[in-house]
Amino acid sequence: MLRLNISAEPERLALAGGAAIIMDPPTTAAFYAAQEMARARLPGRDDKEKEPAYLKRVKPVLKAYGVDAFYGRMPRETAERALFVAMLYGCLAEVLIRDWEGIGDDTGAPVPVTIPNVQAAMRSPLIGPPVRDRIEASIGAVIHEGNASAPPSPTGGEAAHKTAGIAPASAKPAARAGAARTPKTGSSASARKSNTRPKASKASKS
Repeated sequence: MLRLNISAEPERLALAGGAAIIMDPPTTAAFYAAQEMARARLPGRDDKEKEPAYLKRVKPVLKAYGVDAFYGRMPRETAERALFVAMLYGCLAEVLIRDWEGIGDDTGAPVPVTIPNVQAAMRSPLIGPPVRDRIEASIGAVIHEGNASAPPSPTGGEAAHKTAGIAPASAKPAARAGAARTPKTGSSASARKSNTRPKASKASKS
């Protein structure tokens, strides 16, 4: 029997040291919201952009989700997959976490629930893994259907974004739209030329 969480009341997730996370129950709606957040934040990769330039431009995002230390030292498709997964779970935490107890800064002072603080919490080995496990327990199948059921693309870039279930903002949307129309225009022009002898002779002279 499939059981529905009708009440959808916030849950208390106990952490080490007496700390706790107050979070909404993970749902498919939260997953889709987090997916859109990740897509909006992930910088697109320009085909002509060199790797050092891209890494410099994307560094704030890498740092926010804790993958900046190793991203440039891994194969591109592996590094991109790591970033996708970190962003998905990080954005899910931002959507779900309402409050927390016993979590503070490096001086021990309590900190409020903000996007930067949630990102910092998810980078912590004492907070990130338990939150991720709780999310996995509810909607892991939905996440892996779009994120891990297929291997990462060997070409990386936009293809790998699609494999991971995140569609990045295209740097050249107009070019893609034009490319989609090119086959029709070319095929119709070829058909007209093949049926008109005088035009074919002019093309051969040029």
